[in-house]
Amino acid sequence: MDGTSDSSDEDLVPTNYHWVRFKWMLWVDCCKHWNKRWQFLFAMLMPTILSLIVILMRFEISAEHITATTYPTSNLERAWTNLKRVIKERQNILQDYFETPTFNTFTPQIIIGYAPNNQAYDDIINIARQGLDVEWKNFSTCEELRTKMSKDYYLAGICFKQTLNNRTDAESADLSIYPKRLDFSLIFPSELRIYNSKIGDTWDTTNLYIMPLREEHSNGFMAYIDEGFIMLQRQISEAFISLTSAESKKIQVYLRKLPVVEHYYDPLSEVILTRMSLLLVLGYATPVLYLLKSLVIERQKKLDSMLAILDVTPFIQFYSWFVFTLASMSIASFVLLLVLKIPWNNGFAVFNNVTFTCLYVLMTAFNIYTLSFCYMMSKFFRSPKVAITAAPIFWILFYLPFASSIQSTKPLSETLHTIVSLFGNSAFGFAIKSIYHLENTEGLHWNNFFKRALSSQNFSVGTYTLIMCGVSIVQALIGICVTKVDKCLLNILKKLRRHTDGRIGSENSRYSKTIILEVRANYKPSAVEVISVSVERDNKLILDDISFSLYENEITMLMGHNGSGKTMLIKVLAGITSPKSGKVVYAETNDNKLYTSSSDFTGVCFNDSMLFYNLNVKHQLMFFGRMKGVISVQLKKELKKYLEALELDNYKYVRTEELTCGQRTKMAVACALIGGSKIILLDDIVLKLDVRDYDLVWKLLEKEKFGRVILASTNLSLEPEFHADNIIILGQGRVKCTGTGQFLKSLYCFGCHLLIAKEENCKEAEVTKVLNQFIPDITPAAHIGREISYHIESSNIEILESILHDLEAKKEQLDIMNITIIETPVEELFCKLGAERPAYDDRKRYLRIFNGLSIMHEDNHDLVFLKRRINYQMSAFQKSMRQWTALYYKHFIFYWAHKAPLVLNLVYNAILRHNTLNDNRIDVELELLKMESKVAVSELSRKTFNMGAKLAMHIGIIICYSVCVRVMLSVSERTSGFQNLQRIAGLSAFNEWICLFALDLSKHFIVMSISTVFCFLLLPSVYASLTVLRWCFCLLMLGCTSMTSVNYVLSLFFKSSHVAYLFITTIHSMGMSFFIAYYGDLVDRTKFLTMLPRIFPLYSFCHGLTNIYSHNIQNRLCQDEIVRMVSTGLEDCKKIPNCCAHKDLETDDDAFYLWMIIGNAWVCILIYECRGLFKREVPIDNYDRALDEYKRRHASDSIEVDEVTAEMIHVQSLKPRMRYYYTAVCENLGLIKKGKILVDRVSFTIEPGKSLGIIGTNCNYTNALLNILTGTPCPSFGRVYINGVSMTEERAKAISHIGYVPTVSCVMGEMTCKEVLKMFCILYGYARNEIDEICENFAKNCGFYTQYNTQIQRCSSGIKERISYAIAILKKPALLCIGNYSFSVDPHGRRQLYRLVVSLCDKNGTAIAITSVNNCYTEILCHKLIVMNDGQFIHVGQPRDLAPDINRGYVVSMRMKKAIQTPQGVMPKVFFRLTAFMEKTFPSSQLVQEGAVMQYFIPIKSTTLALIFKNLRANAFQLNIESLSITSMNMSYIFGRITEEALRKYSTSA
Repeated sequence: MDGTSDSSDEDLVPTNYHWVRFKWMLWVDCCKHWNKRWQFLFAMLMPTILSLIVILMRFEISAEHITATTYPTSNLERAWTNLKRVIKERQNILQDYFETPTFNTFTPQIIIGYAPNNQAYDDIINIARQGLDVEWKNFSTCEELRTKMSKDYYLAGICFKQTLNNRTDAESADLSIYPKRLDFSLIFPSELRIYNSKIGDTWDTTNLYIMPLREEHSNGFMAYIDEGFIMLQRQISEAFISLTSAESKKIQVYLRKLPVVEHYYDPLSEVILTRMSLLLVLGYATPVLYLLKSLVIERQKKLDSMLAILDVTPFIQFYSWFVFTLASMSIASFVLLLVLKIPWNNGFAVFNNVTFTCLYVLMTAFNIYTLSFCYMMSKFFRSPKVAITAAPIFWILFYLPFASSIQSTKPLSETLHTIVSLFGNSAFGFAIKSIYHLENTEGLHWNNFFKRALSSQNFSVGTYTLIMCGVSIVQALIGICVTKVDKCLLNILKKLRRHTDGRIGSENSRYSKTIILEVRANYKPSAVEVISVSVERDNKLILDDISFSLYENEITMLMGHNGSGKTMLIKVLAGITSPKSGKVVYAETNDNKLYTSSSDFTGVCFNDSMLFYNLNVKHQLMFFGRMKGVISVQLKKELKKYLEALELDNYKYVRTEELTCGQRTKMAVACALIGGSKIILLDDIVLKLDVRDYDLVWKLLEKEKFGRVILASTNLSLEPEFHADNIIILGQGRVKCTGTGQFLKSLYCFGCHLLIAKEENCKEAEVTKVLNQFIPDITPAAHIGREISYHIESSNIEILESILHDLEAKKEQLDIMNITIIETPVEELFCKLGAERPAYDDRKRYLRIFNGLSIMHEDNHDLVFLKRRINYQMSAFQKSMRQWTALYYKHFIFYWAHKAPLVLNLVYNAILRHNTLNDNRIDVELELLKMESKVAVSELSRKTFNMGAKLAMHIGIIICYSVCVRVMLSVSERTSGFQNLQRIAGLSAFNEWICLFALDLSKHFIVMSISTVFCFLLLPSVYASLTVLRWCFCLLMLGCTSMTSVNYVLSLFFKSSHVAYLFITTIHSMGMSFFIAYYGDLVDRTKFLTMLPRIFPLYSFCHGLTNIYSHNIQNRLCQDEIVRMVSTGLEDCKKIPNCCAHKDLETDDDAFYLWMIIGNAWVCILIYECRGLFKREVPIDNYDRALDEYKRRHASDSIEVDEVTAEMIHVQSLKPRMRYYYTAVCENLGLIKKGKILVDRVSFTIEPGKSLGIIGTNCNYTNALLNILTGTPCPSFGRVYINGVSMTEERAKAISHIGYVPTVSCVMGEMTCKEVLKMFCILYGYARNEIDEICENFAKNCGFYTQYNTQIQRCSSGIKERISYAIAILKKPALLCIGNYSFSVDPHGRRQLYRLVVSLCDKNGTAIAITSVNNCYTEILCHKLIVMNDGQFIHVGQPRDLAPDINRGYVVSMRMKKAIQTPQGVMPKVFFRLTAFMEKTFPSSQLVQEGAVMQYFIPIKSTTLALIFKNLRANAFQLNIESLSITSMNMSYIFGRITEEALRKYSTSA
């Protein structure tokens, strides 16, 4: 965006400019989270909550006192003799058993082989064999040796790795011919012969060096001595030394274990060595989801764009959020570490020998990494739901590299370890593991913070901390840059792709041409100039070459059909959206300042969307004011000014989310105006305003427009009529015209409009006949509902006085309710220029648009759905099948080798170098043969996680966060009202639950089946046999079913889909945490906690999956003949697998608890759906309210009965059989919610084919009444009868007669318009072969056919509104309930809806109940009106009988010329001239509104309509009147007066 001045913004920026923004953003973050403090605390403290599981373990597991122990010298000869003895005993047992010598891995032949065949190696072996008393065999190659060992089961083998030439006996005395380096390996089977508890224990160890934590307590890893490895190593090493050393003296080497000092051994440290980090990572998933939720919701509401408009840069937004959340998480981490450092059991804590500050620094680094991860994920995904769903999956995936490495028998290489550590969660896991390695040794302190815990580890705790900080910086940079990179890639793709214009095609090119732009005669410089702006989205031109100018001191109205690009244009001007081409230029002001795109000069209001809902009114305005640079003193004045002007001063401490829709809109307007913003952009601000709020807002805007540029989009035609200084009309993304209303009307519109509001017996032909007496050949331009419109050409204006005089004289005879004369309205201009397919000069097309007919097919405008039958006589089975079909239709659319002991080897090398005085050395290593058994017996261990436990954890975590995605959809459907729409459409609650459950099960079945097949194909048959996969599949299905059932129940407690996902996934992750903490033998140590984890389905699921794996491993192990023979023949069933006795699969308890969870969940759902049976019977009346009503009615001596009382008496006197003559009967209806009376003893009736308008001063009260009519909620007292059926007693039957249009469109945005209509047509019972024709015809007649195959979330608000109407009207209900007749539909669309509703009334006999806070439709649609205030009726009756004391008069509305307008209203000179004229000409006239629009009330007996029109039209120029409207019954004026009177009475009584 460009400016015309050369001055720089940086020169004007104060030094503390960004500091102020940072400070107030930090303040906003504090207020937001304080108002949601319980959610915030729950999320921040979730790691601490999960750590309580470890605290419970700490209570149960006590530290053990280890006394000082000194070990004797290891007797290698005795260990070797014992090995031979054990093997010989086993050989004898097997020989007796099989009656022949039998050998195997555990009972080998006592033979040692060596290779290769060389005289030098023979010399070494000849010396080494002395004292071993075994048979030796020589082989040519090591490979031959290995083959022979595996086949014939030798005790051991020796492989010399150097190849030496054979030498003669004479050369054997020469020491130089022996190799300087003896490199050999000792070959042993993988299985241990001297095992402890399990047959099949192996040599494999996880670490190169012994673990002080574990091995001190278990006397070390003794296999090297017991298996004979060290004996062979010693013999060969000493033989080589004796052959190569000049000294003949033999040096004795003794082995002794290091003594153990007196200390405490803590089993808990060994248990949670690797589990603690996983528990913390799972715990941190909750704050990740919470923080990510707040970020994506702000982005979804475009609050980040709003802040950018206020010049809060993305860096400041990120930095303020980062500082606040880091401070919060640091406090939470302090609490966490405090809990972990408290000595809970005899002076022992979870972390004992660790400095608190070291741990705190580590946790701070992890907190920083967590925040950067959240920020990156929020920016990386466009869809909020995808971001929230993907974040926990990636969070756990970043931990998997560490989890996969902890049980590996080979340590990671330095390169691989570095790569794994780059995943922050894995680095954190390594750091926690290192801390526990240090726990029982020197501990973690600052002096060893950067020291490796073990020599085998690659990095220290400090290094891992630095790695997490580095990764955090990278993630933050990705989050900051990803948006820009995404835009660059999109721009590159657009340039590479051939441009196609998706907005304007050849079919409708004639409807998208620009007509004319007004050139100001008196040159006035533009304040904002839009030059050739184009915007493209999804290969469609939303805005195409837009150019126009905006001027200071003017209100410019932006009009256009739904989808024309009005909102997009405002976003471009606000800087929220960047245009594809073109620019916006801001001109200089009189103070030589620039209109810039920064916060100081732009105020934006998009209805009530871009607000911080967790802030109260005062704080909201304070924030916007401070962001715009208003100082404190001035800010207080502006706060008072806007709060009083918009009547918000009594609500300034109320949170935004608790305000009514109208109050939020007023506050949004105040936020845009506060701070003296020079450019004000308003989008559809009148959608939710009642009559009084509407007047307040426009009075304020009329005063505030001076010194500002105001651009407001609207879909109303009366709004620009009275408030627009300039009009811009868009069509098909292009400017159709721009200029003043007077200028545009003079070019395209001529004459005036005569509007006749008729009574029931009024005949169009008779009214036309009267007009034909003056204007031959005149015909109605439009006849919709109760309104007939005639166009009076300019040539006939002179005789209009006679027409009005005659019509008024025959008003009673013709049964005319109201006569209105208005100079050419903007609505005519819109029909000719702004409709989707404008009329231009085509009279025929113009009349079709003005009559609300379809412009898609001009020859036929019949409504097909009215001619098609709905099958109301379906059987229960047919209804269920239709409901299942509709639901499946909806959901299918929406988804779819180890080193040898080092100490002994080092000693022999030292001796060798001492004796030979050179660099001779000995290298020896352990080489293991391939395991005989295909199954590792270590998998049966209950001390560490086996492969089954790991698999269960990984699957459980995936299920936890993937199955819960359904929660967001369910909560969104319920809270948005879409579920209620389906229920009203006939969907049974139980059918919905059953269908949803069946659909979820089918999805789980498909996914699990595919996964099972892949496992069968890819995994070894040992681990993935058909039996195992069958059991796993069943348990997977059972686990998913239980989680799904629990999710259904838990989702009923939440109103926000994101909050529901956060809490429900957290609850399920607690089950995972219990499994991680209490896996294995810990269950036996903490028996009192056995039942607690069972309430979580994931615990039982993981426990059962692990049992299946262990059961399979044991069975596979027992299938090995050698293992089975050793177990039964040698060990007498005293060693695992204990004679391989058959054991039943231990999953019965797990399956039982899962079934219990499923059953309890469905019982809860059943209770929820049948909750009406448990409620008390709804009383017919409320005694207290009836007594108050009686006192109020009899407070005066007047015996006159008002219309409200008369209606109540009429309803109460109805006999039961008489109720069938009315579509709806409401008697003494009341609703009390949260102690507040929303509906207070109201009674009324609606006749078939008639329409009832309920006008209120607050949408909360009118919506509450309409919701009672539709069955939600149940009234607190009173009765509702629909077609004679009681809503309280037969709710389902009563609802079947109702169609409902909600206040806010709540249709699923992922579905297309076609899919929504088709789904509801299936529910309604239309014939399958007719549904497509019905939907297509309705789309054409309702004006959204061009968007027919577009996703609803991509449609404009007007199209969404039409879809809501389509859903209700297609049902052809007996009662159509319309909530807050919206202004989001353009004038043509509104007339189409009028025609559809009237057709439904006339042809189907449908009664209509419409609630609104405005009255734009009353004269056209309503036969009966109710005015509601604070839950009570203050007027009931026909429009002509409404407030007869106010009604009897004319209301004259005059729009004054722009030139004479000032901030205080019109110029005093003009004002006095007008008032003097009105007092002289119409002495009884009363000024009821002054300003840009002057409004007078003239009693009906003092003059005539014709006389008023004649005098004002003749003097319009002298009085500076721009446009004129005269009516004999102005509903806006009447409702305004009624509202004022009601408020006055309320304030007096208070």
